[in-house]
Amino acid sequence: MFSCPPARTVECVDAALELVPIGQRIEEHLTALGKNAEWLAETILVAPSSVSRFLKGTRTPSAETLHDIATALGMSVAQLVHGTNAAARVEEARNIVSRREYDEAIAKVVEYDRRVNELIERERNLRNELRHETEMARRAREDLEACRKARHYESETARYREGLEKAVADVAKLQASVDAGRTIGGVAAACAIVAAGVSIANYLRDEPEGDDHDNGEDPNKA
Repeated sequence: MFSCPPARTVECVDAALELVPIGQRIEEHLTALGKNAEWLAETILVAPSSVSRFLKGTRTPSAETLHDIATALGMSVAQLVHGTNAAARVEEARNIVSRREYDEAIAKVVEYDRRVNELIERERNLRNELRHETEMARRAREDLEACRKARHYESETARYREGLEKAVADVAKLQASVDAGRTIGGVAAACAIVAAGVSIANYLRDEPEGDDHDNGEDPNKA
């Protein structure tokens, strides 16, 4: 049975399958196009000595150089390396992420991370704005309630002031009557004072004067 040591698997497979050297394949296509090694070196921008080594088989082109050679010869890389000893190298290169692809992937990760951070910051700002708006709404409700109470107290104060002014006027009238006539006795004077006190109390009551009549009570009842 044919066997190969692991370190020489590629050489053994090439020998078993009788693969065509890549240099021979390149030279065949150059001949078919009527071109030479110097033309190929100038076209793919490599040193002529490198192309000479490719054609002699002392050096195998890299996957990137094989791509440039295939383009110069007017074919795909798969067409160029099919059945040659460079096919395995091209296949291996397909499974390896290029530096450019790696850098692009890293750049995308960085960009996604930046966008995530921006979204997190935006969410934080929106939460702060919502918290601020909620606090402003609470303060507005408190201010509105304070204004309502202030208007109520102002109305009550005005009502009490009006009642007090009327009571003072009534007391002044009674005092004037007492001072002018001096005809009433002690009991009458006391009654006048009591009547003045009742008058003041009636003006300062929460309910309008005369509500007691609604209950069927006589306001003059002793």
